[in-house]
Amino acid sequence: MYPTINGWTKSKMIEQIYRFNNGKKAVNHSNGLDLGCLYRDKTNNRCAVGCFIPDLPEFGLALKATEGVHDLLNAFPKLGDHFPLSPEAMSKLQRSHDYCGTALDVRAVLKSWIEENVEDSESA
Repeated sequence: MYPTINGWTKSKMIEQIYRFNNGKKAVNHSNGLDLGCLYRDKTNNRCAVGCFIPDLPEFGLALKATEGVHDLLNAFPKLGDHFPLSPEAMSKLQRSHDYCGTALDVRAVLKSWIEENVEDSESA
Protein backbone atom coordinates (compact mmCIF):
# COMPACT_ATOMS: atom_id res chain seq x y z
CA MET A 1 0.00 0.00 0.00
CA TYR A 2 1.13 3.52 -0.80
CA PRO A 3 0.54 6.20 1.85
CA THR A 4 -0.88 9.56 0.89
CA ILE A 5 1.43 12.58 1.27
CA ASN A 6 1.26 16.37 1.20
CA GLY A 7 -2.04 16.50 3.12
CA TRP A 8 -3.95 14.39 0.61
CA THR A 9 -6.42 11.66 1.51
CA LYS A 10 -7.85 8.91 -0.66
CA SER A 11 -11.21 10.68 -0.79
CA LYS A 12 -9.59 14.00 -1.79
CA MET A 13 -7.68 12.19 -4.54
CA ILE A 14 -10.87 10.67 -5.92
CA GLU A 15 -12.67 14.04 -5.76
CA GLN A 16 -9.78 15.66 -7.65
CA ILE A 17 -9.94 13.02 -10.40
CA TYR A 18 -13.70 13.48 -10.83
CA ARG A 19 -13.16 17.25 -10.91
CA PHE A 20 -10.57 17.26 -13.70
CA ASN A 21 -11.28 14.10 -15.73
CA ASN A 22 -14.41 13.61 -17.84
CA GLY A 23 -14.29 9.81 -17.81
CA LYS A 24 -12.09 9.50 -20.89
CA LYS A 25 -8.36 9.50 -21.45
CA ALA A 26 -6.78 12.89 -22.13
CA VAL A 27 -5.43 12.15 -25.58
CA ASN A 28 -3.56 14.05 -28.25
CA HIS A 29 -5.65 13.58 -31.40
CA SER A 30 -4.46 14.68 -34.81
CA ASN A 31 -6.23 13.87 -38.08
CA GLY A 32 -8.23 11.18 -36.29
CA LEU A 33 -5.14 9.47 -34.91
CA ASP A 34 -4.47 8.87 -31.22
CA LEU A 35 -0.96 10.23 -30.66
CA GLY A 36 -0.79 9.33 -26.99
CA CYS A 37 -1.90 10.56 -23.59
CA LEU A 38 -1.47 14.09 -22.35
CA TYR A 39 -1.54 15.54 -18.88
CA ARG A 40 -4.19 17.97 -20.21
CA ASP A 41 -5.80 17.85 -23.64
CA LYS A 42 -7.33 20.62 -25.76
CA THR A 43 -10.70 20.24 -24.00
CA ASN A 44 -9.05 20.70 -20.57
CA ASN A 45 -9.60 17.03 -19.71
CA ARG A 46 -6.71 15.69 -17.63
CA CYS A 47 -5.08 12.31 -17.21
CA ALA A 48 -4.40 10.61 -13.87
CA VAL A 49 -1.28 12.64 -13.09
CA GLY A 50 -2.53 15.80 -14.78
CA CYS A 51 -5.36 15.97 -12.27
CA PHE A 52 -2.73 16.74 -9.63
CA ILE A 53 -0.70 19.34 -11.54
CA PRO A 54 -1.79 22.72 -10.16
CA ASP A 55 -2.89 25.55 -12.41
CA LEU A 56 0.08 27.73 -11.51
CA PRO A 57 2.25 29.63 -14.03
CA GLU A 58 5.40 27.68 -13.12
CA PHE A 59 3.66 24.41 -14.04
CA GLY A 60 2.00 25.52 -17.29
CA LEU A 61 4.51 23.64 -19.42
CA ALA A 62 4.18 20.56 -17.22
CA LEU A 63 0.54 20.26 -18.24
CA LYS A 64 1.67 20.16 -21.89
CA ALA A 65 4.33 17.52 -21.28
CA THR A 66 4.04 13.93 -22.46
CA GLU A 67 6.80 12.13 -20.54
CA GLY A 68 6.47 9.86 -17.54
CA VAL A 69 6.25 10.95 -13.92
CA HIS A 70 9.96 10.63 -13.12
CA ASP A 71 10.98 12.73 -16.13
CA LEU A 72 8.24 15.23 -15.29
CA LEU A 73 9.56 15.56 -11.73
CA ASN A 74 13.12 15.96 -13.00
CA ALA A 75 11.96 18.88 -15.13
CA PHE A 76 9.61 20.30 -12.46
CA PRO A 77 10.91 19.14 -9.05
CA LYS A 78 8.48 21.32 -7.07
CA LEU A 79 5.55 19.33 -8.50
CA GLY A 80 6.36 16.63 -5.97
CA ASP A 81 5.16 18.99 -3.25
CA HIS A 82 1.68 18.89 -4.81
CA PHE A 83 1.35 15.20 -5.63
CA PRO A 84 -0.70 12.97 -3.33
CA LEU A 85 1.65 10.00 -3.63
CA SER A 86 5.33 9.15 -4.06
CA PRO A 87 6.77 9.26 -7.60
CA GLU A 88 6.69 5.44 -7.76
CA ALA A 89 3.02 5.36 -6.80
CA MET A 90 2.14 8.20 -9.18
CA SER A 91 3.80 6.21 -11.99
CA LYS A 92 1.68 3.19 -11.15
CA LEU A 93 -1.46 5.33 -11.00
CA GLN A 94 -0.56 6.70 -14.42
CA ARG A 95 -0.05 3.17 -15.80
CA SER A 96 -3.48 2.10 -14.55
CA HIS A 97 -4.88 4.99 -16.60
CA ASP A 98 -2.69 4.35 -19.64
CA TYR A 99 -3.61 0.68 -19.96
CA CYS A 100 -7.33 0.83 -19.30
CA GLY A 101 -9.61 0.23 -22.27
CA THR A 102 -11.27 3.11 -24.08
CA ALA A 103 -14.74 1.77 -23.27
CA LEU A 104 -14.11 2.11 -19.54
CA ASP A 105 -14.69 5.22 -17.45
CA VAL A 106 -11.15 6.26 -16.54
CA ARG A 107 -12.37 7.78 -13.28
CA ALA A 108 -13.76 4.43 -12.12
CA VAL A 109 -10.50 2.69 -13.03
CA LEU A 110 -8.47 5.26 -11.07
CA LYS A 111 -10.87 5.16 -8.12
CA SER A 112 -10.56 1.37 -7.99
CA TRP A 113 -6.76 1.58 -8.15
CA ILE A 114 -6.71 4.12 -5.31
CA GLU A 115 -9.06 2.03 -3.16
CA GLU A 116 -6.91 -1.08 -3.67
CA ASN A 117 -3.42 0.45 -3.46
CA VAL A 118 -3.51 3.62 -1.34
CA GLU A 119 -3.91 4.18 2.37
CA ASP A 120 -4.40 7.46 4.17
CA SER A 121 -1.26 8.44 6.05
CA GLU A 122 -1.51 9.21 9.72
CA SER A 123 -0.78 12.87 9.01
CA ALA A 124 -3.62 13.20 6.47
